[in-house]
Amino acid sequence: MFNMSLTWRDYWSQDTLVLTKRCNLRCGFCPLWRTDVMTRPEERATDQPTPVQVDRKAMRALQERARSGELVARFKHTRLVNVVGGEPFLFEGLPTVLRALKDAGKKVRFWSNGLFSHEHWERVAPLMDVVMLYVPASEPELYRDIAGYAGLKQLNDMIPHIKQWTSVHLHHPTTPETVAFLPEFYDLAYGFQLPFMIHYNPKLNFQRDSIHWINRYKGYHNATVLKTNYGLGKLCAAIPKQCHAKPRDQQIENAIEMIEHIRNHVSLNKWLKRRLG
Repeated sequence: MFNMSLTWRDYWSQDTLVLTKRCNLRCGFCPLWRTDVMTRPEERATDQPTPVQVDRKAMRALQERARSGELVARFKHTRLVNVVGGEPFLFEGLPTVLRALKDAGKKVRFWSNGLFSHEHWERVAPLMDVVMLYVPASEPELYRDIAGYAGLKQLNDMIPHIKQWTSVHLHHPTTPETVAFLPEFYDLAYGFQLPFMIHYNPKLNFQRDSIHWINRYKGYHNATVLKTNYGLGKLCAAIPKQCHAKPRDQQIENAIEMIEHIRNHVSLNKWLKRRLG
């Protein structure tokens, strides 16, 4: 579904900004945290109220680029900027970067696991147009097994607060291990009345029936289903985006997502459901 703050032109004209490769989760399929030797064990996969940033030099450099306008210049011809990590909340210069993007008239789609305090969200959420909250699983024990932290209840508790300041979507990277729990993911989104995205890599070892099971959600109201590859090692492995060096590759990725959003938005099944209930 199209969010009211995003149009098909935004999906066509988008790019990705990676703020940090650090993360407070330890998802088993993600290679980023395995090389994060600067993070103390007690700072991994916790619900600490204060984000930790070790690479101060890189943070200050990016903040300066944001203040000087150099960062925004990179997105001169871009309407929508996907702000990602790792976990972008772990970048201490986050408010400076978001303010620079908003002052330049850019729309911001912020990808996060959401496991941060009310105060942190209140500070930056008004600078975002859409928040994409990562849900590795909608069953508590499976969430813990995948993410290395039992964060599902904390996420559920935080969603109503984030909704006060900005538009919230849920997204779920479906795997052969989690595909059977898609009804629970749908129930989570439906319970909060949130749009949601299901995305999957077809190269994984899915059963044929599993792909059909995933694609049936294309007919659901407020749903988007994406078939995608993931740029392992450059950004969060749970995000269906890549950092493309070639503009043509970025355009192809943008076109695929734009087409899926348009097709899902205008599908006959969804139109009937909106009309008939």
